[in-house]
Formats: sequence, structure tokens, C-alpha cells
Amino acid sequence: MQNANTIIGTYAGEKAPSLYNNVLIGYEAGRGNGIPITVAVDACTIVGHQAGRLNDDDRNTFIGYEAGETHQLGVNNVFIGNQAGKNLQGSYHLAIEANSTADALIYGKFNDREVAINWTMGDPIPNTFAVNGNASKSVAGSWLGNSDQRLKKNIKDMDPRKMLDKVLAMRGVTYEWNDDKTGITRPEGAQTGFIAQDVQKVWPDKVSEDTNGYLQTAYGDYDPMFVEAIRALNDKVEAQAEVIDHLLEELEKIKKQNTSITEVN
Repeated sequence: MQNANTIIGTYAGEKAPSLYNNVLIGYEAGRGNGIPITVAVDACTIVGHQAGRLNDDDRNTFIGYEAGETHQLGVNNVFIGNQAGKNLQGSYHLAIEANSTADALIYGKFNDREVAINWTMGDPIPNTFAVNGNASKSVAGSWLGNSDQRLKKNIKDMDPRKMLDKVLAMRGVTYEWNDDKTGITRPEGAQTGFIAQDVQKVWPDKVSEDTNGYLQTAYGDYDPMFVEAIRALNDKVEAQAEVIDHLLEELEKIKKQNTSITEVN
């Protein structure tokens, strides 16, 4: 059964189950795999030579030569580009690519509200946004974020001495990556930084798990602690400077007294 469809192309939609509200354009676009299923194909937009050729499910958007070609059951997918998502299965995927490799320039999961750059399709994305490789912007410096007092409450000063103790408890290390598990491309050679398990002992609320179960932390989060630790050191230096100044004054008095005694004698 068909209703409210636009179908243009040889064999387009030929073997699909009941079709409703679809746009199928191209040779074998949305042809279907011919296996009887109870779900009607509804609200798909499939454009391109053999795009979505085996598709038998709803609300998919495949645009490009062989985009989503072998995809079968799975809903709410968006594949855009030459052979984008050609061999990807399942639901709620976003794939933007120009070839059939396992990696996509842009890959995401609509149900998890996650997106990644240069990512292997189907692999878990560790956070809401992830980049496999270096990231940069038009100017140097950290990424901006709101810090306006009007957007905050329960503001309290940190204790500089406590922050100094905690900072001194941290351990800076050099290391090399040995990641054969996540699929993320890591930089080669010696690196500098922290070990999340060590940081967790000092700042447990600053360490979390990604979706793969690996520990993560944001180095920039420690800047306020470093500032207060430096303040504690500065307070110590100033206090010691006052003591030294006082001792120098006392020493100068003693020198003058010795000079007076020498003159009298």
C-alpha cells in the first residue's frame, strides 16, 4: 500500500513494505530488502543512487550516492554525503561523510544528544561533544564561558592555606599515551599532566567517568585553587619579609649601640 509518496527512479521503493509520506529519488533509492515486516515505511527522505537500498524502517533521511545503502531496521537516522553511513545499522545516528570508511567527519547520536568530529561510527562518544584530534579556534586562549556574578549564588572565598595543602598533594607527571581501547587518536611522544586517579584523591568532585567508564578531568578547573595556593605562599613571604625587616632594624640598633660603646672606650 502506498500513500502520499514521491517516488522517482528505477526500482525506487520497489520491495519496501507499505509506504507512507516518503520521498524516494534515485535508482533503487529506498528499494527495501523484500523481507516481510509489520512496520510500514513512513516519513523517509532518501535521495541518491542506491541510497537506503535496503531500508525497511521509518523516519530516516539518507542523501547521497549509496548513503545508508545497507541500512535496514532502525529509525530516525540522518546520513548525508557520498556513501555516508553506507554500512551503519541501528537508530538515531547522524553521519556526515564523503566515503564509506568507518570514520565520519561528523558522527552523532540523536537520542543521547552527543556529537563528535572524526569519529568511528557506532563507537560510544565519551561526552556531549568530542573531537578525535586537536581543536583550535580563531584566537589564542581558552574557550569562553560565563562567569558573571549575577549568574551565581552561594559565593564563598576559598581558604588559601587549605588550597596550598591540596595543591602540594597533587602530582605532576610526564607520560606517553598507551590507548589501544577507545579508538581516539592520541598525541605521540612525552606528555605532561596529571593522573586522574591521583587527582581524584585530592579533588574527588573534579573527576568523572566518560561514557566508556574512563576517568576524566578538566585541567582549567584548577586555576582558582592555584591562585589561592599562590596567595598563601605570598602571605608567608610577606610575613617572613616583615620578620626580616624587624630583625634588620634590631640589628641596625645593635650596630649603633656597639659603635657608641666603642667611641666611649
